[in-house]
Amino acid sequence: MNPKNTNPQRINNELREQAEGYNWSGINFPTSWKDIDKFESQNGTISVNVFGYEAEIYPLRISKNACKPGRGEPVNLLLISNAEKQHYCVIKNRSRLFATQTSKTDHTREFCLRCLNGFPSKESLDKHMDYCKEQETVKRQFPEAGSKQSKLYYKNHYKSMNVPIVVIADFESFTKPIDTCQPNPKLSYTMQYQEHIPSSFCYYIECVDDTIYSRAPVSYVAKSEDDDVAKIVLDSLVKDVEDIYKRFLKKPKKMIFTAIEAEIFNNSTSCHICGGELGVDKVRDHCHLTGKFRGAAHNECNVRYRVPRFIPVFFHNLSRYDAHLFYKEASLY
Repeated sequence: MNPKNTNPQRINNELREQAEGYNWSGINFPTSWKDIDKFESQNGTISVNVFGYEAEIYPLRISKNACKPGRGEPVNLLLISNAEKQHYCVIKNRSRLFATQTSKTDHTREFCLRCLNGFPSKESLDKHMDYCKEQETVKRQFPEAGSKQSKLYYKNHYKSMNVPIVVIADFESFTKPIDTCQPNPKLSYTMQYQEHIPSSFCYYIECVDDTIYSRAPVSYVAKSEDDDVAKIVLDSLVKDVEDIYKRFLKKPKKMIFTAIEAEIFNNSTSCHICGGELGVDKVRDHCHLTGKFRGAAHNECNVRYRVPRFIPVFFHNLSRYDAHLFYKEASLY
């Protein structure tokens, strides 16, 4: 708690006097890291974290009292084991110690002591702690080399199909002054002096295959301030999306299967969706939008490999600003 610059391993009279200020009753020596609970309960101004080391550093004990008033900055200890002997070391610089196994950068980082993830600033660490403080401490554990668990497998192959149709849209607005009364200078207030009025929009419907669906961008410019641009864009967009759904997504096209496709199917030995070996469940897979034969597949893979039943709409700057321009209108659909 009070490290010395020279010979920090030596215990002098000053350190002895400081130690006498703590309640050591019932504490066993040598002290196991599990006994620290009793020490903390008897000393309300201190909290202790303990980390272990087995090929890499991991949290053994994170104090539940660290965030309580009056506890101060927690003491971080590293418990090193050598055969039957164990020894506590004070961690003086967390960034230097933890960065050796989590980061390749030379810059100082702020570390979460519960999961040992590093962050570039105290602000980003605080945001992370809002979630992580509710979770248990973790220790990374890797499976043995060569075991079944040592390999990653992707099973949700049906999610790998690209969305065939997307909409890309944007608004333009102008600012209109607002008439308002003078606020009370004695109270906190926000001065509203203008509002943004949508004046035009443009959206483009893009399809993976122009032979399936293709059209020019849809645009509109307000003729007066009374034009409800937000409602106009939503009405137009909903109409186009419903038309696409009825024409292409509601009823799939029949498969185009010629002698060439039949030869490809008969010679196929692996599923074109998951890559696995084919057996008696071998079936033909085709595109429901164009009718083109895509390849041989497992029956289960074929059933789950469907065209997504939604059409994504990407609005420029929607999450940061533009959503308020038509939020009320969108709630009506």
